[in-house]
Amino acid sequence: MKSIFKLSLVLLFSVEIYAQPSAYQIKEIDIELQGLYKKGKFNGAVLIAQNGNPIYKKVFGVANFKTNEALKFNSSFNLASVSKQFFAMMIMQLKEAGKLDYDDKLTQYFPEFPYKKMTIRHLLNHTSGLPEYFDFVEQYLDEDEILTNKKLLSLLSAKKPKLSFEPGTQWEYCNTGYALLANIIEKTSKMPIEDYFKTKISAPLGFRDSYVFYKNMKNNTSIGHQRVYGFEVKNGKKHLNDLTNMDGVVGDGNIYSSMEDLLKWDQALYTTKLVSAATMKEAFTSGKLLNGEEFAYGFGWEIEGNNKNIVHTGSWVGFENFISRNLKSKTTVIILSSSTNDTAIDLINEILEK
Repeated sequence: MKSIFKLSLVLLFSVEIYAQPSAYQIKEIDIELQGLYKKGKFNGAVLIAQNGNPIYKKVFGVANFKTNEALKFNSSFNLASVSKQFFAMMIMQLKEAGKLDYDDKLTQYFPEFPYKKMTIRHLLNHTSGLPEYFDFVEQYLDEDEILTNKKLLSLLSAKKPKLSFEPGTQWEYCNTGYALLANIIEKTSKMPIEDYFKTKISAPLGFRDSYVFYKNMKNNTSIGHQRVYGFEVKNGKKHLNDLTNMDGVVGDGNIYSSMEDLLKWDQALYTTKLVSAATMKEAFTSGKLLNGEEFAYGFGWEIEGNNKNIVHTGSWVGFENFISRNLKSKTTVIILSSSTNDTAIDLINEILEK
């Protein structure tokens, strides 16, 4: 879901802006990935596209290490924090529909919410000051209790954990804010989050392998059959490293998708299929703090190179994911991994930066 590490204000990810990959770079990437796979350091899918056309597309390993079911092009990975861009899009759609405004106070939707100055915009661009929910909720959960969005909201309202800073005054990556966005999406759309995603994003874009999935999900008719299971290697043996009791929460993660659907998503963001060009432009523009200082994050995306390159990573349990969209060269890089190892992400970016 849910990248639990702290990130710097200016540079969320150390990724350079790269132009169109050369044939030599693509060959080098393939050789290196083959080597990582043979060493047990990569299990996943990689797609590199130019102008929407794949120039490299390959899977390595298994979707389920217990059954040895092979990965396919349409295998659905837990996107972890790469999911955030989809929830941001849902908010953008609801804003265009007149259901909400970015600068609405959260108390407009949750009267019991204790942080009176906090707005939807603060949640979207990580300037809320909210603490990471992983850091405070465990002490309030029963043994084996699965945390939900409803429970998280009630805990924030009742326990009133101290903010790291006043909303809008600093930037700090925060999963809690995106979980609250899911609550707002359901409240304003009057639809379960999984149904909203299916009808407003997945269906219009022709997705086949993408869906919202979380623990104790009642409405699971949208779930596909190609779910990838995360794992890790300990003492030479593979062990399940998949969902936890935090995975009753959605918004900061828990969208599943394939590299093929993510390429459709990438291409749709160049169009007005989901929102207007003006709305899209704001999502891909660096935000500003109250003092006027800019930070390199829009709505669900980190912004680089004068708004020409947008990226996001996703790290949760066994999953390590990456998507990069160069808006100038129209180069797209999608890396999905389920083996608790981000070596492939670093390696591919290193080659493309040459």
